[in-house]
Amino acid sequence: MTYLLGTFGHTTLKAMDGEEGPQLARRERPDPILCDLQMPKLDGFEVARQIRLDPELSDVPLESGG
Repeated sequence: MTYLLGTFGHTTLKAMDGEEGPQLARRERPDPILCDLQMPKLDGFEVARQIRLDPELSDVPLESGG
């Protein structure tokens, strides 16, 4: 996905695990967030939950999938 988005001129950020994902989102404020469901440490469901509960990120479009 990173390669494909880059090919179309998008800048991507990549978290290596579920714990890093919400931290990276808070720091960088991406638009949108694409989230894998199968990640180490925290799964995508928990990452999505944390993002939705965070007042600073709750309005960021979020797509999750496997």
